[in-house]
Amino acid sequence: MTKYANSLFDKDLAHLANYNVEYFKKLADVDDKYNKYKSYRLVENENEIYLRGITSEKYNEYGVDFAFVVSMLIFHNSMKNNVGINYKIKDCHLNESKLEMTVVEKKLIDAGSFGTISTAVKVSTNDLGQGSLNFTNVVNVGKTIDNGFYIYPKSTNFNTNKIAITHTTKPKKVLSIIKEIDNQLSNSEDFLKDLNDIKTIKNPDEIRVKILSKIEHPRSPLKLIKGLSDIFKRKIDNEISNLAKLFEMCNKAEELNIEFELKDKLRYVISDIMLYGRKR
Repeated sequence: MTKYANSLFDKDLAHLANYNVEYFKKLADVDDKYNKYKSYRLVENENEIYLRGITSEKYNEYGVDFAFVVSMLIFHNSMKNNVGINYKIKDCHLNESKLEMTVVEKKLIDAGSFGTISTAVKVSTNDLGQGSLNFTNVVNVGKTIDNGFYIYPKSTNFNTNKIAITHTTKPKKVLSIIKEIDNQLSNSEDFLKDLNDIKTIKNPDEIRVKILSKIEHPRSPLKLIKGLSDIFKRKIDNEISNLAKLFEMCNKAEELNIEFELKDKLRYVISDIMLYGRKR
């Protein structure tokens, strides 16, 4: 329904969109079930009412306000239960229907030649379409919390790095899931094994080429990011000692001021190629 409404505005048929809004408002006045089951959604902005979408009676909204409050309670509870653990909101992107936030653990773990690593959690939600409330483990690799890049740890059938709560999940189930999220935090030490596997890479330049290839693919949205390809075009020696140069490139890519969705896609590309040696 959202796509339909947008198409009406694009075609200068706003009066039809307004007709739809009025239709559903009248429908709610004469039939209580439309309010009861939240079969439609209306959003008011600057005294104007807009139709946001049509949803089923199974829909439960875990929107940006719910996501932010719940995540703050989770991190606060983790700090209470684990003395010495503190968190910092590294970045946050927010609009009326979407939240993307990265929360970093201030505790740094020595990773030898890689510098230090720290646990981070990406909290995200999108109350449009098939969006859900997600908590995804990320690991910050670098010299400090503010100077590094993110890698998504390996995920297997036995160990997942992501908790996803769909809009069809009942509130009671959501609460039970949230209680277990604390077990997913503070996994920096577990990631050290994955990081040590990266040390076995005998040809860092091959990894650089794969990343560059993924960025410059004709259908890749990453190719539109100004300056990104240039970062990975510089030739480096095929010596294991120069793996640090590859990390330096990844760090520079992380520092680019780009849209959160594209930055997240870039993180997945780098993680997949480094940890699995593949392009996805």
